[in-house]
Amino acid sequence: MPWKMSLALLLLTVGFSLITVAFAILMGAKPDNEAPQVTVTNPQNNDRRVPSDLTAITITFSEPMMTDRFSFCIDPAAKFPEANGPATFSFDGKTVTYPVKLEPGRDYAIWLNNAQFQMFQDRSGNILEPFLLQFQTAPLEQL
Repeated sequence: MPWKMSLALLLLTVGFSLITVAFAILMGAKPDNEAPQVTVTNPQNNDRRVPSDLTAITITFSEPMMTDRFSFCIDPAAKFPEANGPATFSFDGKTVTYPVKLEPGRDYAIWLNNAQFQMFQDRSGNILEPFLLQFQTAPLEQL
């Protein structure tokens, strides 16, 4: 008897999946094969006068991302911002916030993904091309 219930549940699951796929095809939905893009950063990329009291770096993507993974990677040519808490994603998965402690007059660089670490992915599993965010904090006397 229990096997009949398991079989019925399996058939319902398969049937629902087929209906979902058929509906997507009828509606003209196409599979998502495009990599996400970085659309906005705060601070802006290559900004040379970022206030050192900025408490978080935010990156917005072109589409919702997987929110259980990310890869902020070090660039050996510049300082990596000191973390001041865990990175978090917005409810819609399109923006990640990275709390930081910055120092005045420093060059900073963060890679989002690199050749070895590619955890920034959209919800279809498409990998974000490596993106370098660079900025410089203003010297103390200019703040």
